[in-house]
Amino acid sequence: MPPNTTPNFMTSSPRFSALTVPVHRASTLVFDTTAQFLARKGQLFDGYSYGLYGTPTTRALETEVASIEGGSRTVLVPSGLAALTHPMLALLSAGDHVLVADCVYGPTREFCNSVLRKIGVAVTYFAADAATIDAHLQSNTRLVLLESPGSFTMEIQEIAAISREAHTAGALVMLDNAWGFGNSAMFEHGVDIVCTALSKYAAGHSDVCLGSITVRSERLFRQIKTFVSGVGTGVSSDDAFLVLRGLRTLSVRLAEHAQRGLDLTQWLRGRREVASLVHPAHPEDPQHQRFKRYFSSGNGLLTILLHSQDLERISAMLDGLKHFRIGASWGGTDSLIAIADLTASRIVQPWPPGRYALRLHIGLEPLEPLATAQETGTLAKIKQTGVMTLGAREASIPFNYLDDHQRQAGYAWELSTRIADAVKRQLKLPKLEIKEINLTPQTRVALVANQTVDLECSSTTNNLERQKQVAFSNTFFIVGARLLVRKNSGIQHWADLIGKNVVVSAGTTGERLLRKLNVENRWGINIILAKDINENFLTVETGRAVASMQDDIILYSNIARAKDPSMWEVVGMPQQREAYGCMLRKDDPAFKKLVDDTIAAMMKSGEMEALYKRYFQSTIAVKGGLRIDRPLSPEMLDLFKHPNDKAFQ
Repeated sequence: MPPNTTPNFMTSSPRFSALTVPVHRASTLVFDTTAQFLARKGQLFDGYSYGLYGTPTTRALETEVASIEGGSRTVLVPSGLAALTHPMLALLSAGDHVLVADCVYGPTREFCNSVLRKIGVAVTYFAADAATIDAHLQSNTRLVLLESPGSFTMEIQEIAAISREAHTAGALVMLDNAWGFGNSAMFEHGVDIVCTALSKYAAGHSDVCLGSITVRSERLFRQIKTFVSGVGTGVSSDDAFLVLRGLRTLSVRLAEHAQRGLDLTQWLRGRREVASLVHPAHPEDPQHQRFKRYFSSGNGLLTILLHSQDLERISAMLDGLKHFRIGASWGGTDSLIAIADLTASRIVQPWPPGRYALRLHIGLEPLEPLATAQETGTLAKIKQTGVMTLGAREASIPFNYLDDHQRQAGYAWELSTRIADAVKRQLKLPKLEIKEINLTPQTRVALVANQTVDLECSSTTNNLERQKQVAFSNTFFIVGARLLVRKNSGIQHWADLIGKNVVVSAGTTGERLLRKLNVENRWGINIILAKDINENFLTVETGRAVASMQDDIILYSNIARAKDPSMWEVVGMPQQREAYGCMLRKDDPAFKKLVDDTIAAMMKSGEMEALYKRYFQSTIAVKGGLRIDRPLSPEMLDLFKHPNDKAFQ
């Protein structure tokens, strides 16, 4: 090619606009001037100087990951393990001390025991489910390494308390977030460095190795980025593109993995071969309460221990599996199973020798039905077991909640107990045991769909999307989506929310509606997701959001329990009407008929109106005494005259 000739592929071309971020492959970058070239090292943190240190493709992924993790800056590295080892090498030196949770990823433990100790860094392990590390902190402790849930055994540390203790002692907190990527906000609980294996749920297809180091501190970012670049670590733009592609479907995939995880967990809990099972997202898991504090939803990971510990028999079982492939890692579309003897990986709470843990990842491929022994109907199951399982909520006031005496109460809860009475009469049972399972907006549909819960009556909207998974009873309440604001906020209409922070409960129809309105009207609202009704109100009460979007009756109950109810008002025309119904399993006409008949009889007899007066027009024993004082709406009066199970959308 003659000198000073521009290759054809570098010439200008017509405008090309794509939805995806282009793949920029480069080693050498060129500069317009000598001055720019001499100043290129100043581009390390925010610009481009050499392909190893960053391209537009890798920078785009770093921005996306930082946003998902809730941080401000991200550094990409070639693997999840590198995401853990590079910050430790960047921040620790001889004479320092690091505290490590006993459940960390095996290769992380090996790195701490070999490399860190070799360079003079002391390492101490603490209990995998620790609530405190105060007794282990030393004057030279520089870093605390957490992994929640832990590798294989899925223990969850008390992250917020440990972070406070570490910071008081002058130590940083780093967390391996391979499990919780996409469903956690660890910086909100005091974590300083979040490390994630993007190879897993982020990429989602088991075809790339990549890791991320995310921070909120600019000083930490620069320190880590300088080290990573200095040791010659970089990532491929092709790999970054694969993860960017995966992030576009992350929320949809995580939700499906989570539901399948709950489904299989419930089935496995009833298998006599299973000695114990760990899945923190399941309401009956011992770690579930701590799980709810730190994670908004689950995923497809669970671990089982079998009664049999004969490796030959276990191997024969694994080798014969049709749907699960034997392999490490997780997060892709394929179902995987991994086996581990953790004897060498637990020292604080020793692991019994020869005890094998089986970790399952529930993929997205079509699976044959596993629960072949399930009951053919809810009534048949209740008659056989003498137990009826009702969904309970902690704070769905005044529908389904714990009162001041820590007893389940509420308008919808009493409806569900009336239905239980009808079940007992119809089945002619001398005794019917009621089992309560606590639900959240994120778990309620899945746990009814997989028959963990027989009946759920709370503030759950009957809509066409949910009808694909569960059935709904006759409607027992009609609401409209509105806004709760301070009276001095200046907000009266939905359009007044432009550019402002608005909180909505995650996993609700309100979340989907607000996202839809935000896009359609180009309001530029910053949507904050709350895990439940209590957190929703707390977010607007503390000023982190200017408005709370929820069903109007829930907003009025929040006003009633506010410190100063006179400061608050409900505004905005209802954007859509919604019907609350009880959830039950699909394709169970006999049980649905009993539930519908019970609700219709209560409406026509006046019993439902009496329940309404008790919970919406009288003082109820919650929050020291709460009175909502809302009259029956015309829609509710008409519903009592004409019971039906129709959804509004």
